[in-house]
Amino acid sequence: MGPAATQVPSTRVKVLVLSALLCLTLIAFLPSLSNSFITWDDPEYVHENPHLRDFDLSTVFSTFFAGNYHPLTLLWLYLESMIFPAGDPALFNGHDPFWYHLHNLVLHLANTALVFFLVLGLAGPEHLRSASFAALLFGVHPMHVESVAWVSATKDLVYTLFYVSSLLAYIHYITRKRRRFLAVSLILFVLSLLAKGQAVTLPVILFLIDLYKARRVSLATVLEKLPFLALSIIFGLIAIEAQKSASAINPDYQGLDSLYYASYGLLAYVKMCVLPLHLSGAHPYPVNPGLEELPASFHALPIGVIAAAVLVYFLGKSSRCLYFGTLFHVITISIVLKFIPVGDCIIAERYTYVSYIGLFFIAGQSFAELRRRVKLKRVVDLVALAMVLALAVGTWQRTTAWKDTITFWSDVAEKYPEYWRPCTCIAQEYEKIGTHALRSGDSVRANDFFTRALKQYSAACERDRWAPPVPYMLRGALHFYRLGHHEAAIRDFRAVLAFPNKNDRSQLDARHMLGLVYTRAGKHRKAVDILDEAIRMAPEHPVGHHHMGLAAVGLRDFKRAEAAFTRAIALNPEYVQVLMDRGVFYTDNVHDFDKGIADYEKVLRLQPGHRNAMINIGICLFNQNRFDEALQQYEKCLRLPGRSGRIYYLRALAYAKKNRFGKAYRDGLRAKELGITIDEDVLREWKEKDR
Repeated sequence: MGPAATQVPSTRVKVLVLSALLCLTLIAFLPSLSNSFITWDDPEYVHENPHLRDFDLSTVFSTFFAGNYHPLTLLWLYLESMIFPAGDPALFNGHDPFWYHLHNLVLHLANTALVFFLVLGLAGPEHLRSASFAALLFGVHPMHVESVAWVSATKDLVYTLFYVSSLLAYIHYITRKRRRFLAVSLILFVLSLLAKGQAVTLPVILFLIDLYKARRVSLATVLEKLPFLALSIIFGLIAIEAQKSASAINPDYQGLDSLYYASYGLLAYVKMCVLPLHLSGAHPYPVNPGLEELPASFHALPIGVIAAAVLVYFLGKSSRCLYFGTLFHVITISIVLKFIPVGDCIIAERYTYVSYIGLFFIAGQSFAELRRRVKLKRVVDLVALAMVLALAVGTWQRTTAWKDTITFWSDVAEKYPEYWRPCTCIAQEYEKIGTHALRSGDSVRANDFFTRALKQYSAACERDRWAPPVPYMLRGALHFYRLGHHEAAIRDFRAVLAFPNKNDRSQLDARHMLGLVYTRAGKHRKAVDILDEAIRMAPEHPVGHHHMGLAAVGLRDFKRAEAAFTRAIALNPEYVQVLMDRGVFYTDNVHDFDKGIADYEKVLRLQPGHRNAMINIGICLFNQNRFDEALQQYEKCLRLPGRSGRIYYLRALAYAKKNRFGKAYRDGLRAKELGITIDEDVLREWKEKDR
């Protein structure tokens, strides 16, 4: 039994109702417009995304990115970056977060409108109340904040846009009997798949719509969906390979336990739909598999799922919408229920963005049916309104948790105080602030934030006994690059090597870093030994050969050093740092200045205006007694942004070689003013010779 049919509302009424519910949705998400980017995929997807800097359509469509195959999402983000006004170039590489958040909100409003029309298409054009209530729930539910307030979740919004549009086109096809709508549905499905692999469930939903619409099952109705099914299988396999490429599939969370995790997720998503409490940007697994037993309560979860299924079965006998909505939710959420374990979170709120359409459909139909049955219709309306307003207030408050990196991860840490990731991400943010302060010349502030970062990394390692290698790797890098604590860095990288998963990428990265730290600490033989291991593990990885070159220089094994540098460059001809290091090797160790200049010129072709490359060319020219050319080179260097005492000092030396002692003296004074230590006797000598 369903809601009784009423008069079909006019287009004007539909527009007014839709406008009202979109306005409420807009108000609920308004705080998101003042939010920043979050250090959680946002750098990789937006302001540090190499595909947005050097966009190549063929590369985008032929490679995986961040463990996913979603070329349309990358193309979409690229178009955003081209269209949106630039922000402060010193922040987020000129990407202004306001425009990305505004765009996400516009997409969410569009999806809310599509859900409104989808429910009308399913229930019938006369069911305006059902469609309005379902779309309102979709628009203002706090569980959708993650998909809207997180810039990196643009892929969820884009895939949903085409997913729901494809369903609408299919409904037009089965109601109007025009095959062009089926073709449009297929095209929209392809676009949805290209935006995110989670769209693979759509063909099953098409069969579900057939059942709900009482469409007769025949060979023709199956054959028409074969292209959808074929694409679903192909993109499903591609999605699995993409996750494997990023080592995102966790082999520890498998076996019978995956059934318990899936049961937990299925029940948790339903519970959070009804009571959206304890929301968090990350929900980690409760235990580490193989090292700790699951809580006893988890073993009862499959029974809970079966009980819920039995309840739906009996209740659904009098309401087809309950069957449809429940199956819609289960089908669309099924592929993210950790049967295939991806990542270290047991559930993710963004996964419900499409699946909740099924539950909201049930709510919309139930609201209309209840209103039809009871006499106190105004009471039903007031209760429904109160419910929607409460959800909207919850969404308004929840969007503020996504204000910036520190606020976001502090909220996660409050919900899961023993989880390693919040402390790690807060530490990364502190490290970024410290690095920016250091570049600005504020070493006191920089050290303060580096110290804060160190405490957070340590908290991640100490609070979570199941912390992965990541915080150890990052803490080791902080010790090495920012604090100069070589022994502490060695301890952290050695700790990474002690982790049991020898196939984890960190095993290779830790060896690369250990080789570099040992080299800087003067332990060149240890560096060579560990880098030999790294090169055996990944002979085609240029970093291992690069660091081997540095270690070999320390051992004065110049033949091996040159071979290692050259191999790294052959593997990655655009590897700027190894070009710089080989240039320094040629200049300082074998005194082949022509080869050094050649490497520095390659750097400048890759990065015009590279200060150190330009300076080093000047040094090479100076050492070749080509003083006039050296002076010209230093003139170019001084035209670069910022003032460098080193350049003035080097130019002073060149002027002195040309017996232009007055200019040498003046440059020497400038260099001293800019912090360069210069022998006073040398300055005095230049001043006297100028007389």
